[in-house]
Amino acid sequence: MTTRSYGSAFMYGLLLIALIGMGVMRYRKQPVWPEWRIWRPFILAAAAAVAIVLIAQWTHGRWHAATFEKTMRLACMVPMLWLFSRLNPAILRHIQWGFIAGALYCTFLLAFPDVTFTAVNGRLRPDTLAYTEYNTVEFGNLAFLYACVCVVSLMWTLTRWPKLEAALKLSAAALGFYGVYLSETRTSWLALPAVFIIACVVERRISWRIKAVVCALLVAIVTVIGVTHQHNDRIGKAIDEAQECVERPKAETSVCIRFQLWRAARVMIEKHPVFGVGGGPAFREKMKKLGDRGVISPLVASNWGEPHNDILLVAATYGLVGLASFLLMVYGIPAWILASRIRDLDQTRRAFCALGLCVVLGFLSFGVTETMFRSMRTASFYAVMVSLCLAMAVSHLGQNNRRVHPA
Repeated sequence: MTTRSYGSAFMYGLLLIALIGMGVMRYRKQPVWPEWRIWRPFILAAAAAVAIVLIAQWTHGRWHAATFEKTMRLACMVPMLWLFSRLNPAILRHIQWGFIAGALYCTFLLAFPDVTFTAVNGRLRPDTLAYTEYNTVEFGNLAFLYACVCVVSLMWTLTRWPKLEAALKLSAAALGFYGVYLSETRTSWLALPAVFIIACVVERRISWRIKAVVCALLVAIVTVIGVTHQHNDRIGKAIDEAQECVERPKAETSVCIRFQLWRAARVMIEKHPVFGVGGGPAFREKMKKLGDRGVISPLVASNWGEPHNDILLVAATYGLVGLASFLLMVYGIPAWILASRIRDLDQTRRAFCALGLCVVLGFLSFGVTETMFRSMRTASFYAVMVSLCLAMAVSHLGQNNRRVHPA
């Protein structure tokens, strides 16, 4: 979470182990991936995404290594899926301790920030970009995700003290949500409805009456958060800024800047619909030209190199062809596989289907107002989490799981 190299090194280490394992099985003339047909759509989508990026960069006439590497990291879900499919699910369930540690660590960094900045409402917010690798919005979103997966991990237990373990998970989740509250990140809460729907579908033993009560409690909690002074100020400010954008489209406020970025991306897509304009310097050059033409303000044109939206970024840089392959590889096919198995009778498989859907739909909702795949580390995190959940979702080894009902 806070280092430049460890997350990348971990992912590339897993990739190396997977490739060595494939090579050893090939050398021994053993079937490398007997069940590969199950994953054929996913494999084809990943291969298509990499190929389209290469073709698009060739048509642009310039090479942008960072975008290609990011695409490759996401495509590495395929070999990591192979690796996780060959590990014992009982071992992989220990990832829950990483969830707990992540939620607690995020909350600590948000509750005791090294650096703060003054928000538009005059309050101090944690400036996580100054002491981590993520800005405050990204960090708040990841804290929310860690809190959610801590709740999902209540569906299994690993220790001889199930009540204590459940209490630890619930405490970590509560603290994670508190960290999101401290970050004052409004967009994190966009994923809450999707998370609740996943929870209702996956937990079949709880009656709909109890689910309705829990839903009412969640609505009450969100309402309380919304009317508290600091969040009410930010929500009210966002509404005022949105109204201001109607009269002054190039106003340099938080909401209007996002609207300008989206407008710039839309113009690029309209002008270059097939393969886009290219990433990195090419995108920034187009932003500068749009600023010179008066489409966006000079401040936005010179200070932003992405549109604060994952889907618009891919569509603008690699066109609608690149967007189609991106949506299939990153969101569509993983979500389809996980959703199709979420009613499985096996508790572990059902839990990891829910966990994977939380990650996929969480990133999809976060990506509406923030570029979640801006950094290599986030792409690595997503690739590892989704490939692990996909492997567990189709595992036939996760039997005899003990059940824990949270107290």
